[in-house]
Amino acid sequence: MCGSSHREDGWGYDVRVAERRACRPEVGVPSRLRHPAGQSWAVVQRDHKTRAPGYDSGMVEAGARASARQQPRAGSREESNPLLYCALGLVVPGLGHIALGRRGTGAVFLVSIGLLFIFGIWMDGELFPFEAAAPLTLLAGLAEMGAGAFYVAARMLGLGAGNPEAPTYEYGYAFLIVAGLLNMLVILDAWDIATGAKGPAEDEASAGEAASAAR
Repeated sequence: MCGSSHREDGWGYDVRVAERRACRPEVGVPSRLRHPAGQSWAVVQRDHKTRAPGYDSGMVEAGARASARQQPRAGSREESNPLLYCALGLVVPGLGHIALGRRGTGAVFLVSIGLLFIFGIWMDGELFPFEAAAPLTLLAGLAEMGAGAFYVAARMLGLGAGNPEAPTYEYGYAFLIVAGLLNMLVILDAWDIATGAKGPAEDEASAGEAASAAR
């Protein structure tokens, strides 16, 4: 204990001097930060740093919040299977973005691709058959399939036969092909969002570009 009488152990060690050194407070460290019994010195040093002059705890907390925003939280949509959102976007254009919480962006994609496809049908565009003997026709048909539900609905209703003699025929099937290819890009965009490779600002820019293409 502090202030004990002078005594020596069997090896001639001055116990009093050792006890005085142990009882003397650390120089430069506030009394509330002295080494408490049962607490590691690393914890005391950490507390001392957080209370040291010039230590900006606000900047540290802001950095921690920024890193937390960059990493997906447990159980969030971003941790789900990205293929699910791609499949939703293939069935209905923009549905993958809506499922990811980008409702405005998904609605823009849905309206833009839908208008392109509808105008293509209205201008006597053709939904090309899948003919292995004609590679270009096959590729055009695969591209038009990218429109998802619009393509299926047109096939079920018997639309898209096309009229090569119509003056708008070429414009029509061009619109149909562009609608399908645009939805394929939208599906890739949903993949980037689901995997965390794309942020909200880039997402809004993509929606603006899609709306411009539809106009």
